[in-house]
Amino acid sequence: MATYLVLSLVALVVAFGVLVVAGSASGDPGAIRDFIRDLRNGVAARRGRLPADDVEQEAEPEPVDLSLAALLRESAGEDDGYLHVEDITETLARARDRAVKGLHGLSRR
Repeated sequence: MATYLVLSLVALVVAFGVLVVAGSASGDPGAIRDFIRDLRNGVAARRGRLPADDVEQEAEPEPVDLSLAALLRESAGEDDGYLHVEDITETLARARDRAVKGLHGLSRR
């Protein structure tokens, strides 16, 4: 039992370390402080210590009454949505030409 507890704590410390390193890599000098502040606020909100107005509530999206046919009709595009063989062959020909040019530039050792 103690082994699982120690491994769990080590995993939490490593996860926290990864979050701190990722925050510092973002280039924002206040990212770590913001993360710790958000973490404290989240824990306090879970425990019920924050007043209701301090906890940000997500707004419920308004339901949209729209039939499937109307949705498809409004979202239909004018262009052809399919990929054509000519597009594929042109792309593959350009890729082959670039690969051949790259191979000619290599020298044997």
